[in-house]
Amino acid sequence: MQTSYVDGDSCPISGRKVNAKTARINGLIVTALLVVALFTPFRWVLAILAADFFIKVVFGLRPSPFCWLSRTLAGALHLQPRPVDEAPKRFAAGLGLVFSTGGLVLGPLLSQWPAYYVVVGVFTACAALEGFAGICVGCEIYQTVARRRRQAGLART
Repeated sequence: MQTSYVDGDSCPISGRKVNAKTARINGLIVTALLVVALFTPFRWVLAILAADFFIKVVFGLRPSPFCWLSRTLAGALHLQPRPVDEAPKRFAAGLGLVFSTGGLVLGPLLSQWPAYYVVVGVFTACAALEGFAGICVGCEIYQTVARRRRQAGLART
């Protein structure tokens, strides 16, 4: 599908939509698991998160077990869908994969615990912003980069 732009200066639109309310529930689930990884010895939950983010990045958001759970909870709560573009959410999932894998490597594998707590702490804050406030940090980064690339492309013509 061809990429288009909204308002000539916004993020590229993929044409596929996801439910922003489902994404918020997913953010709450991820936040809860990250709190477990931060404050308990169960660091292995990062491996579960990394696997789920891998599925989101490679196969899309639909087959993700946590996205399925989020959709199920949104349906049970009778939340009205709020469609948003999928591309920024998939980019954010890529960042989630980087952070969860980074946490696994830094903590359990390399025993670099101060770095582990910084990486997982920042990741927790980002997931909490999505879950509690509907602010997707990865989506904001995506839109900023896309806007700058678009402006750079316009400047060359």
